[in-house]
Amino acid sequence: TLTQQGKQLKTYNVTLTSNPESGGTTTGSGQYNENSTVSVTAVPNEGWEFIYWTENDSQVSTDSIYQFTLESDRNLIANFYQISCTPNWEPVIYTNSTTAYGLVTIYGQAASSEDIVGAFVNEECRAVGNVVLNQGNAYVTLLIQGEIVETVKFKLFDKSECAILDNSYFIDTNPGGTIGLPPNFLPLEFPTIPDSLEVTPPNREVDAAPGTTTFNVVSNTSWTVSKTDMWLSLSNTSGSNNDTLVVNYDTNATTSIKIGTITVTGGGLTREVTVTQSGTAIRLVVSPSNQAVGSSAGNISFAITSNISWRVSKTDTWLSLSDTSGSNDATLTVTYDANSTTSERIGRITVTGGGITREVTVIQSGATVELAVSPSNQEVGSSGGNTNFAITSNISWTVSKTDTWLSLSDTSGSNDAILTVTYDTNATTSIKIGTITVTGGGLTREVTVTQSGASLPGKPILLSPANNIEIPDSTENIKFEWTSVNFAKSYIIEVSTDSLFNDIDGLTDTTITDTTKTYKLELRPDVYYWRIRGKNVSGYGNWSNTFVLTIYMLVDVFENTIPQEFVLHQNYPNPFNPSTMIKYGIPEQSNVKIEIFNMLGQSVGVLVNTDKSVGFYETTWSAANLPSGIYLISIKAEGLSSKKNFTQVKKALLLK
Repeated sequence: TLTQQGKQLKTYNVTLTSNPESGGTTTGSGQYNENSTVSVTAVPNEGWEFIYWTENDSQVSTDSIYQFTLESDRNLIANFYQISCTPNWEPVIYTNSTTAYGLVTIYGQAASSEDIVGAFVNEECRAVGNVVLNQGNAYVTLLIQGEIVETVKFKLFDKSECAILDNSYFIDTNPGGTIGLPPNFLPLEFPTIPDSLEVTPPNREVDAAPGTTTFNVVSNTSWTVSKTDMWLSLSNTSGSNNDTLVVNYDTNATTSIKIGTITVTGGGLTREVTVTQSGTAIRLVVSPSNQAVGSSAGNISFAITSNISWRVSKTDTWLSLSDTSGSNDATLTVTYDANSTTSERIGRITVTGGGITREVTVIQSGATVELAVSPSNQEVGSSGGNTNFAITSNISWTVSKTDTWLSLSDTSGSNDAILTVTYDTNATTSIKIGTITVTGGGLTREVTVTQSGASLPGKPILLSPANNIEIPDSTENIKFEWTSVNFAKSYIIEVSTDSLFNDIDGLTDTTITDTTKTYKLELRPDVYYWRIRGKNVSGYGNWSNTFVLTIYMLVDVFENTIPQEFVLHQNYPNPFNPSTMIKYGIPEQSNVKIEIFNMLGQSVGVLVNTDKSVGFYETTWSAANLPSGIYLISIKAEGLSSKKNFTQVKKALLLK
């Protein structure tokens, strides 16, 4: 890929070959810009005739000079037809001649007895002789026609290849005498190896920072190196044969691309290569992208990372800015007023510079009425005593109860307080449940005191599944087991995603009469807590210790429909704690990677990294070990057939 004035230019390669190689030569191969007009030429050797050009076994042109517009890589074959397999050499006869004796080799090996040697003055044939083999060597005797001393050169007709070979050897004639008198035969070595010089690759792309790059010089001759760009320096300016050329480049302090040219010359050949250095990228980043604040007034900061000048604006009157313009790196302080309403509001701040616009937001929560009483139930023994409930509130409240065996420390109050409930002795064998109602600000909260009767069941010990075990959602059944306890007539199991079991969103069963229970798995992937307690006519025994059970999803196709395009759905639920479901669609066989990043751009986990067939998929992300905050769900997919790349990012809010 070449670059010009900051724009990438696509290039393609033209490759030429001869069929057969002895049939002729081609010119015009190389690297060209897209949509260039390219001309390639086929030249037949003596005794051969050009037929046509082919590509991928299909004829594309019968013209020996073939022109076309380059839109992709081309691999062209010039096809030749052999007219005859004898050289058309007829010596010109003169009145005098020189007798020449030569030792004939082809690529260092003795020539064949079927080969023919010709002697030429300029392009006029002066002698023709057949090769003679003797003790493994090939010899030729020529009567070179000519009456004066002239410079003669030689050609060899290689019968096996039906090809004429040249060499660079020449010598003066000796009319009436001999040259190459044995054992000092003329060294007729074929063919002459031409000078070669190649420098690769044709272009090196480097970063704006200073550094070093290399080019490979492949040659059989001496060469020199030159350059005109001051930001480039060379390790050496001359050499020979194969070598490595080291090029040092300075920092590109501009935002524009620079292209430097290096010229290598040798053996009459010139090769140019280029170093393309990218400009310093324009940077304008504002982080974090979002800040969540409470309803009270205050201020927060955003970090601006930039190498250009920038401006800041906002439209929300409840926000004010420390700066409206600046340059390079800075800290932007945003002051926000108190939110007197109960609705959430979002303020937007725009930072613009260098043609780039960045928007960040401030999300301010509304003022809320608070009234909470915890725990939701207090279990007490049959003997008289007292227990406490914590009231968390920002308003005034009243307390009431209807059960005469309960008495209250307070019947009204405001803000946070501890409510002490005194209970009488339960003389019966039945469980008693008393209800306490706390009301304020239009909200009502009920909590209960559960008092056991005498001889309640003991505390069970959990056996299976083991604590902290992980089970795939493909498991058909889950078997729960625990120890039996005295006085228990039945058992109660609770499974919840809430470690306090305030919300039993898993399962609950109050009909168990044995110490084992098997359930068909119908729990969605999540982290669950489970516990057991016994029950008899007197009431409930104490809960067992709580075990943790994780149901995880084996990622699989969740819909039979075929997606029409790549898609990453918003996670659900969002906000979430501690796990959320991520769904996505793949329209073709693709390599898929789903990765989670924090707002610092750091990876905190990879959920999927494999090939996926066509379909919709879902996977569960559990963030139990991560702090609250905004995270980025990134999907990268590459179609294995279309090579289409897909990238998308969704934001997820973890609230603990």
